[in-house]
Amino acid sequence: MDLESRKLEPIAYLTELTGIMAKDPNYVETGFDERSLTAWGTFADGRVHMVSHNFKPTGTSTPTAAIADTGQAQKAAGLAAAKPPELPGERKARLMHSFFTPFDGQAAIAEMSGWLSAHDYALQPGVEGDAHITTLRQIKGDGFFYINTHGGVKHTRHQDTGSPQMYSIQSSTLIDPALEAQPDFQADLAAFRLTYFTAYNGLATVDSKGEEIMLKDTRYGITAAFVDTYWEFAHDSVVVINACNSANSADNDRVIDFLVACHRKNAGLYLGWTEICSPPAAFDMPKYCVDRMLGANLFKPHTPKQRAFTGEEVIAHMQRKNLNHDTGNGTKTGAYFIAKPNPRSAVSHILSPSIHHVEVDELNDQLNLIGAFGRRQGKVFVDGSERQVVRWEHELVVCDLPRVGAGSRGPVWVELGADRSNRRTVSQWNIRIDTHWFKQNYPGLAVDGPIRTRWRADVGPVRDTCGEDVKRPVRYAIGTYDSTMELAAGGAFHVPPDCTITWSGQASFASQVKLMREPGAGDRVIFTYLRIDPESKLGAMGLAMGASTGPFVEHGCRSTDSFASALGLLDGPQDFEVTGAAAMIPLPAKNIVLGNDLSILGDGHLDDSLRLQWSTAPIESPPADAELI
Repeated sequence: MDLESRKLEPIAYLTELTGIMAKDPNYVETGFDERSLTAWGTFADGRVHMVSHNFKPTGTSTPTAAIADTGQAQKAAGLAAAKPPELPGERKARLMHSFFTPFDGQAAIAEMSGWLSAHDYALQPGVEGDAHITTLRQIKGDGFFYINTHGGVKHTRHQDTGSPQMYSIQSSTLIDPALEAQPDFQADLAAFRLTYFTAYNGLATVDSKGEEIMLKDTRYGITAAFVDTYWEFAHDSVVVINACNSANSADNDRVIDFLVACHRKNAGLYLGWTEICSPPAAFDMPKYCVDRMLGANLFKPHTPKQRAFTGEEVIAHMQRKNLNHDTGNGTKTGAYFIAKPNPRSAVSHILSPSIHHVEVDELNDQLNLIGAFGRRQGKVFVDGSERQVVRWEHELVVCDLPRVGAGSRGPVWVELGADRSNRRTVSQWNIRIDTHWFKQNYPGLAVDGPIRTRWRADVGPVRDTCGEDVKRPVRYAIGTYDSTMELAAGGAFHVPPDCTITWSGQASFASQVKLMREPGAGDRVIFTYLRIDPESKLGAMGLAMGASTGPFVEHGCRSTDSFASALGLLDGPQDFEVTGAAAMIPLPAKNIVLGNDLSILGDGHLDDSLRLQWSTAPIESPPADAELI
């Protein structure tokens, strides 16, 4: 306590403490690690004692202004690599700390526990501060694991920073001779699975001068050898070791033994600190990351709120924005909260399913969901109607989609157990386009009839990467199975002196979708495509018709002939995208204007042989403003 009351600078403190330890005959070797602010001593029997002089688990400090990025952002590019997303193999979560109670970091644990529970993670039983050795020996099958504790580094050669490291994190168990008399503790100490670990415990006293002195105590610490012996995470698990120096050595280049051991024990994504961390960063940065991996939107939410993203994407976002840099601990550089994916893992890691957007496949009566789903099959719902899953992959889910009725449009989501993804919306437009085809030289003759078509598409905004602005991409749709065109030719034109030309005949044109699904449905087809640009509120209708023979008859002065009407070039050709097609489809198109709600506004077209007219087609099931994007 005398050393604490002198309020020495950290290096001066460690220098004096190491000198005191060197004079103790129980130690055969002593030293300290400057970067991790850890003094250490080795006893004659090989046991290790670490003394941490970094994190003080009391109160909360005031965050300082962010400093310039020192290269972490450049490293972010590799984190968001295009690996398929995967959820933990088990939806079990365990969160703990090793400090005395009440601990100011418990609030963060309680918040994250609530978020995980709301997303169907079973919280493993435990009480605050229960990071005891007996508990830590039972880490089995957790899909999410979090511990807030002290961490310290010992190099195997005195003051040789190039020598191999031993990293240890502190447990809640105070050293006790009675425990060390037990065979299991004796074995763990002999095998270097346990260390002695002295650190601030969160309590304080007042010295003779009336000044508050932070107290330390000595507990058992656990090492990589302990992890190898006792821990076994679920496949593709997320592991957060919220302790100083838990993710890397000081130069952020040599990965430490504890991290590698967690990888060996199935940690898919390991999150931790490069150096010494401090409150509130030690509490806030893991919360920020977990919130976004779940799509919880309860901690510093973005506007609009976000769907879930992989941890690799979240950390990359934090690095781009310098949000993972702790500048409040008084060190020269400040620690970074970083991700270390398991190098053996072929996936990225997410905590809740997430839909980027959906695509209607009219040709196959299916709906494609594009996003992050993992390999374990769940359920798909459209407007509350469960759909039959046809295909389930990490980033693509395909389900059936009714042509009409319940489940044919509206909100779409995925469920894995009781966990539900964000929602996307299949919107719909029903439109009648009245057509009037004529010949200017033959007034009174015309082919008239309506095009009745329906389009379905997801036209909501999307967010491609975590923390970035939303986009409103151009979307396309093809006329539904029941789209039709019904035409009738009629009228008469008198040719002096005694001839009258008449038109007659009726024809039904089926949708392209119907003819592709039912080859015997005929050879008269109406093509109706839609292009929607939600950003500019402009779009286009692609319209064309086809038939192998002319469906109408002209009774002329000297002959009777069949003929066909046409829709012409309209405003010119445009390319349209069709789900499942290998290339864009060119069609004559009519430009359209959209309302603020993406309704198709009423308008028309007139040229030397064709008149089109349509009324406003309201958007049915519009995207919801409150959806997670």
